[in-house]
This record gives sequence, structure tokens and C-alpha cells, in this order.
Amino acid sequence: MVFLLAGLSFSGNLNLPNIFADSMVLQRDIVLPVWGKGIPGSKVAVTIGKEKGESTVGADSNWIVNIKPKKAGGPYIMKVISETDTLTLRDIVFGDVWFASGQSNMEFSCGEFSWAASAAKEAVKSDLRIFKVKKTIDFNRRYESECQTWKAATGDNILKFSAVGYWFGKYLRDNKNVPIGIIQSAWGGTAIEPWTSAEGFAKLSDYAPIIDSMKKIMTTQEEYRKKRAAAYKEWVNVLYRSGMGMREKWYLPDTILKGWTDVIVPGIWDTLPGMKGFCGTAWYKRSVYIPAELSKKPLRLLLGKITKHDLTWINGTYVGEMYAYHKERDYKISVNAVKEGWNDLTVRVVSRTGSGGFALDTGYMMICADTAGYPSGNVSLLHGTWKMKVDPELDTALLPQRPDTSIGPSDAPALLFNGMVSPYVNYKLKGFIWYQGESNVSRAADYARLFPNMITDWRREWKQGDLPFLFVQLANFYPEKKDPDSSGWAELRESQTAALKLPKTALATAIDIGNPNDIHPANKEEVGRRLALAARKIAYNEKIVHSGPQYTKFTKKGKNITIEFNCFGSALKKSSERINGFAIAGDDKVFHWADAKIVNNTVVVNSREVNNPVAVRYAWANNPGTLQLYNTNGLPALPFRTDNWPLSTEGKRFQLR
Repeated sequence: MVFLLAGLSFSGNLNLPNIFADSMVLQRDIVLPVWGKGIPGSKVAVTIGKEKGESTVGADSNWIVNIKPKKAGGPYIMKVISETDTLTLRDIVFGDVWFASGQSNMEFSCGEFSWAASAAKEAVKSDLRIFKVKKTIDFNRRYESECQTWKAATGDNILKFSAVGYWFGKYLRDNKNVPIGIIQSAWGGTAIEPWTSAEGFAKLSDYAPIIDSMKKIMTTQEEYRKKRAAAYKEWVNVLYRSGMGMREKWYLPDTILKGWTDVIVPGIWDTLPGMKGFCGTAWYKRSVYIPAELSKKPLRLLLGKITKHDLTWINGTYVGEMYAYHKERDYKISVNAVKEGWNDLTVRVVSRTGSGGFALDTGYMMICADTAGYPSGNVSLLHGTWKMKVDPELDTALLPQRPDTSIGPSDAPALLFNGMVSPYVNYKLKGFIWYQGESNVSRAADYARLFPNMITDWRREWKQGDLPFLFVQLANFYPEKKDPDSSGWAELRESQTAALKLPKTALATAIDIGNPNDIHPANKEEVGRRLALAARKIAYNEKIVHSGPQYTKFTKKGKNITIEFNCFGSALKKSSERINGFAIAGDDKVFHWADAKIVNNTVVVNSREVNNPVAVRYAWANNPGTLQLYNTNGLPALPFRTDNWPLSTEGKRFQLR
């Protein structure tokens, strides 16, 4: 008897990891391992079309069968046969498989963007297939992640899949005319360290104490979790719930409101007199009229979006709290907590990082009947004038960071490798695509060793030699600055380019397609297209231009510095405009905006404020603004600097949480 359950394939005592499932894409033109678990000592055979391989289950219950290389094509049926069981997988194709990983800009799905509906309507070809790894962390290597399935990237199937992964696969499929499989293994907000295996840190001696500590935690995970819970309890009870307001019980209805000021809610602290940039605690009060028909029912309290932590009471009775940025508050009020007539509502708001208060773009603010869906019937609106008082004793800027009660994905090295990468290292690939780095900006300089180290680590794990590794250079983000300045984002972008020293690597820059107000820019199609260009060059050996101009060297003559580029077979696109984004400095290391113009496929840079220039930087900013330096193929030049002066993030390292 054969069973198939949500991608996990098993038949009696015979099973396969869930990556082996109906509609999967297998890597063409390579010896293909198929593996699983069975009864020790029993025989296992695998057939795909006319190809067949056999093996014996080991004492550890593991088996592996190698299938001879097959050309692109399909569909095929795979059968895994033991002495007592048979497992059958259908609609299998051979093509090229890519592993798409990183943080939120890789994770963000097609459905998050305005173009999603039209893209889904046009997604009709079933030879692009997708597999989404479930978010999983572990202190130990996993045999497989939780059950998932392969799907054709058609229609609504793409809406919950990586937008970058989808567009990359689509452009590649359309160009190469072979089936393409994309395995999405990404987690927003994560750093690079948890994506690297514990063994991968072996050559980084300064990480040895961290890895040793992590190994100790591996054997005492439950104790570690209890310790975190205790730390959080102390933070809440001793530090967080302190202050004059808590001691004097300002949440009680009989609180004397002398010294309280009138404020309009919703509204944030930055808009109030004397509170620009305030970090601390503010108490809010107002009277709310509850009509008779509501006073005898369970109620909902909708407070809109609050930053960052609120504690809420009605008539001195605790109602609820939430620690979250810009999230809607929706609390339940018991029947006994309110009365007909006027009721006292108190909200204590705390923000350690400023911009606290009630967000202006908030939703409903009311008390209403506790019914599902949109509020209906009589309601008590909460917009308007409230009383507010700042707690003078609680300076939250001095409080330690709120301890996490659970183990997060970036709390220790290897957590994501173990849970979301390790299960797939035997699954043969064509290559990797990677979009990550935002969460490493604070220690950008160290990324120059961590990133190449991770690439080398993954290649060692997959045992396929120098598998192509293609990555996205961080997009422009944050408002432009008036003057040249240090930039963690620029330092991270430079550190990303350190990986280009490794063979079979390529970079797709997003320096010109970001959004100053959104860390998740919408133009994922162009990101995918540029990655596909890199793949065609690096993985498929096409003679194409895959990159924008890359700085190679400079020469100085008088007040001018001439910059030379590798244009990869293209040329600088001539422009009559002043080319912005260049800054120049003398021995004082103070940068000034420079004049720059294209001369004979080089860029000549100077500034009237620098008589003896020694260094040039280009697009060296979180957001360098609109850029004009492109090649004739329409790809932007990569940001760079000619100096090797100390960076603002040097010496900053990962800390085990």
C-alpha cells in the first residue's frame, strides 16, 4: 500500500524526505542521489523511467541510491521499492534546481505587491516549479524540515512564494527552455551567522567561544529556555513595570489629574511640544460613556496602532497589553469590568526608541460589542481629547533591551542552517541565489569574511565543487543625505563584493531600484532579471554582459582623479548630465561632492574644494539618490571606494544572545 501525506512520502517502513514529492524538479546532467529511511538490512531499488539503482539499508536505517545522469525533460514516474513496500511519485521532471535563500527581500512573496494579480494571471507554464521550506530553527542538524510540497508556479500558487525567486526562475526558464525548480529557504530579519553551519566557523578562531557555548546549549535547550523566561520575568516586574505611575496606581479611576495635559488621540509623541525624540513612558486617560445596551455584554476595546508597548485598564481592571511596533490593539473586556454610564479608560504607553504614542494611520478606536468581523451596532468612539502625563521616573532609554522569551532565528550561529539548509545538502542543484545583508549592517565590515566563508561552507556541504553563487547587492534605502557621510549600508555593499574573489560568483546590484521609504522595494522583477543575467553568464557560460561597470583602478593627475572600470564587454553609457554620486577627499579624509564626467570610457573626478585629492567614493551612502552611471546595456555601476581608511563598523562582531 502506498501513502502520500503533504509531501512526506512513506509506505510502511520505507520513506523519503519531503523534498522528494510529486511534481518535483530533479537536477539534470548529474549523478542523482535519492535517499531515505527503511528497515536495516533490507534492499531498496529506485527507478526513474528506464534508469534504476539499488542499495541496502544501513544499520542506522538510512539508505541512498544513485541514479545515472538524465537530460532535461519529463514527466517521469519515480518508484522506490523495498522488499515489502512500494512508493510512487508522479509528474517528475529533470531540469535545473536553484536554492533561493536570505532574509525578507528574498522571502517577500509575490502577493505582497501591487503587480501580483497580473503576474498570477500570466503565470501559465507548469515547467517552473516551486518548493517553499517552512521556517525552522534547530541547535542540531535536521534530517528534513516539516512537510511541504512542490507546486507549479502557475496562477495563485505564486502569491505566497518569493517574488525574487519567481522572477529569477521565470526569466531563466524562458531563456533556457528547460524546467526550472526554485527552493525557497528564507527568513525575514535574519543575519548571516545562523545560515552558516557550526563546522563552517572552524577557520574563524574568534568564533570558537561562541560555537562552544552553542554546543553546550544544544544539550540543555530546556534549561536555556527556562533561563530566558526568568530573565524576561525579571525585566517585566523589576524594570519594566516600575515608575511613579505604577507605584501610585494612576490606572485607578480616582487618580487626581492635576498636571495632566490635554492631547489629541491618535497622535505620536514627536508632534507634541517638548516631546520630539522622547523615549520613555506616557500615561493616557479618558472617560468613556457605555450605553445600557452595551454595559451588560462582553465588549471589544479597539485602540488602533500603538508604539511600542501598552498596558491598558478600564475602571482599574487590567484589560490587556501588547509589545509590538505599529500593531492594532484589540482587547476583550469582561461584563463585570464596565458599568452603564461613564467609565475610566487608562493606557500606559512605553517606547524605548522614540516615536511612541497612537499612530495617525490607525484603524478603529472604539468600544463595541464583542462580535466577529467589523464593529456594528452602538459603539463608544475613542478619538479626540485625552489626558496625558509623562512618568518622570522611568527613562526607558536606560533600560536594558527586552529579553526574548523564546529562541529567535538569529540568536545563535547555525540555527537556520540546521533547520532550513542541512536537510537539502544532498539534493543536487544548479546553484544558489542569495538576498541578505540588511540585518548585518551594524557589523558590515565583518561581513567581508563571513559572506565568503558561508559560500565556501555551503559548497563544501553540497559536494558539487564551485556551485554558482549569485547574490543581490543591497538596494538604496533611507532618505538622501545632504553631504557625504559614513554609511553602514555602503560598507555592507562593499563587504558583499568580497565574495566576488571566489570562483563562480556574481553580483546583481539593486543600488538604483530601491525605495527610500521602504526596506522592501517593489521592483522584484528587475532584481530577478539581473540575477538571471548573472546565472546565464556564470552558470551557463553565455557570452553576455551580466554586470554593470565595476571599479578597477584610479590614477591621479593634478586636481583630477581618473577612474577605470571593468565593463565586462560593454562600455560606459555617455551622458550629457553631471554624473552625481561621486565624492572626493584629500589627506584630511573629509569628503566633498565632486564634479564627474565620462572621458574615453573612464570617469574623471575633481572638486574645487580639494586641491590635492587622494580618494574617491561613488554611491557611498545608504541611499545615493538618482544615479546616471550605467553601461550601454542599462546596468548600473557598482558602488565603490578607492581608499582603505577605517570603516565605521570595524571591530563589531556577532554576540550570542
